[in-house]
Parts: sequence; C-alpha cells; structure tokens
Amino acid sequence: MLTKKEKEKVIEELNKEFSQATGLYVTAYQGMTVEKFNDLRAKLRDVDVKYVVVKNTLAKRALAQSGIEGLDGAFKGPVGVAISKKDVASAAKIIKNFNKDNDNLLAVRMAYADKTVFSGSDAERLASLPSREELLSTLLSAFNAPAVKFAGTLNGILTNFVRTVDAVRLKKEQG
Repeated sequence: MLTKKEKEKVIEELNKEFSQATGLYVTAYQGMTVEKFNDLRAKLRDVDVKYVVVKNTLAKRALAQSGIEGLDGAFKGPVGVAISKKDVASAAKIIKNFNKDNDNLLAVRMAYADKTVFSGSDAERLASLPSREELLSTLLSAFNAPAVKFAGTLNGILTNFVRTVDAVRLKKEQG
C-alpha cells in the first residue's frame, strides 16, 4: 500500500508523462506473462514509447490534472498505458502487430491522440496511418517533383539542341 506522499509522487510523474504525450493507448493486459511484457516494452521503447502499468485511481487523477478528458471509462481492472511522445501511429502499429503475434493479449480500450479520444476499434485504425517519417518522405517527394520535371524538361531541350547542332555539323562535313 502506497503512502499519501508516494501516491502524490506517482500522480505527479504520470501527470508529467501525460502532459508531454502526443498519444496515449489505454490497454487491458490480462493473461500477459513477464516475458511478453518485456518483449512489448522493448519494441515500444525502440520507437520512443513508454509502457506503464498504472493504478486506475492515480491515473485518473493524473489525467484530470493534465487536462485530458474522456478516458476515465477505460480504467477498470488491470490497465497499462502506452505513452507516445513523438509518432502516434508507430505505437498503434506495434500494439497491432503484438496482438497479431500473441492472440490479442493486449486489448486497446481507448486511445487519445491530438486531443481526440478514440474507442478501442478506432484506435486500431490509427495503426494504418503512415508514420511521421513516411509522411515527411511523401511531402518531400511532392515538393521535389516539380523541380525534377523542370530539370528533365531542360535536359530534353539541351539534348535536342546538341543533336541538332551535331546533325548540322555532319551535314556540313559531308556536303
């Protein structure tokens, strides 16, 4: 049993984590072994996502302090929270793949991303979103495309000019 001071410290730490998060995934983890937990945490850590098992009442208080509303209903029974600080979609993809490999051991109850609350089924759709890096790559390709086309057009004009000059040179040499 935690003392009042310890509880306040846990709430303060959770509040700090929740306030800095770009996404939260509230999950039920019943039936998970320590080995599976360690595997999940390692995969999430690789994409800068922290997974914590929380006491429901303390997590609710921390959420209230951080101004996040709408997730209280997900905190019943054994609960863990995946806290994403960068790319929201990467955490969803890892959870989805983990569930695929482990018979749905990690049920997503609710998610919070960009100040929006998602149900468990909607949260799984976040996994289909492209990652931040993929989006940036697509954006850069879109910006780069006109320059590439322009360079190709100029190259074509120069190539045609050189061929024409070469043809004129050959004609003069022959004639």
